[in-house]
Amino acid sequence: MVEYSILVGIIAGAAILAIVAIGLWVSGRFTGLCSVMNNSGIGTCNAAAGTGT
Repeated sequence: MVEYSILVGIIAGAAILAIVAIGLWVSGRFTGLCSVMNNSGIGTCNAAAGTGT
């Protein structure tokens, strides 16, 4: 039983790390897209967009 709990802990830790890494990657991609849009003449990107305010 102890071995299974250790295994579940390792899997949960790996899943949490993967979710955080994907979130940071997506955030970086949107930040890059926002800066490209601001530098082009096509449109602008509001930094507060999507925050509910």
